Amino acid sequence: MRVTNARALIEAVLTFTLGFSLPSIVLPYVLLLLGYGELKLLIEFSYVGSIPSILIEGLYSYVFIGSLIASSSGAIYMLLRHNVRTSKDFKKELLEFLSLTIAHVSSGSTLFEALKRVTPEVREPTLKNYLGLFSGMVSLGEDPEDILNKPALRKAPNEVRLVLAALSVAFKSGGAYMDVLKQTNEYLTQLLRLDMLRRSRLSEYKLVVTLSIIAYALSAVVTVGLLTSMLTSSNVLVGGGELVNVNVVKSAYYVSSIALASIASIIVSKVIEDNLLKTFKYIALLSSLVTAIYVVSELITL
Repeated sequence: MRVTNARALIEAVLTFTLGFSLPSIVLPYVLLLLGYGELKLLIEFSYVGSIPSILIEGLYSYVFIGSLIASSSGAIYMLLRHNVRTSKDFKKELLEFLSLTIAHVSSGSTLFEALKRVTPEVREPTLKNYLGLFSGMVSLGEDPEDILNKPALRKAPNEVRLVLAALSVAFKSGGAYMDVLKQTNEYLTQLLRLDMLRRSRLSEYKLVVTLSIIAYALSAVVTVGLLTSMLTSSNVLVGGGELVNVNVVKSAYYVSSIALASIASIIVSKVIEDNLLKTFKYIALLSSLVTAIYVVSELITL
């Protein structure tokens, strides 16, 4: 566990260091060598009327904010991903446990002996803990059905309770426990197949969400470009007779693009991936994509 945590920490530090330093430190020097001149960081908090807003001006400002968001989200994901299981992986572990238990029973072991032998081989910590508690209580002579109502097992995941309930029935079924175990194994197999089918059907929507974010960012850049062109050709005034601040408009579009990317990341992670932690992964990817679009638009206008 300590090795895994140390590895995750190293991966997180490297992700943040490379993800932030390369764009925000190296890129300005590269652009300077290419003749784009000195790039400055210009970020201000202000009010447009009574509405609070953030003013982002210049290419380097977008690179700085985008790389900070992406590298931070990526680092958090790298730090925590080793400690989170997916529903699919959990079901696979349960199927492996049942298959090994059935194999031991088929070779002549009793159900209790098979349970004691297979439990230490389980890799998933949560499942291993619940199975160990169950087998330990059974070895003390407690009724298998009563064990499920114990506080320690009452809050177990539904899949775990299903397997433990099947084991409880199997312990009381006499010679028919093989049928109980096989039927449970078949049921979990069908659940896994349905889960994989659902994921494959929903995975197409990830592309739709990504394209929607790209379309919004591109439309924002085009709108700002048209507004800049109008301001160049004529004096466009607003409410109090003040000229439209293009940077304020572009900043508002950028902030809203990042907000939409974050919301889309939550939806994709929860609904499609069934793993909310992957929100940080998709925020890193989509915010990088959005920032790249705005950076290219800044390069064009330099």
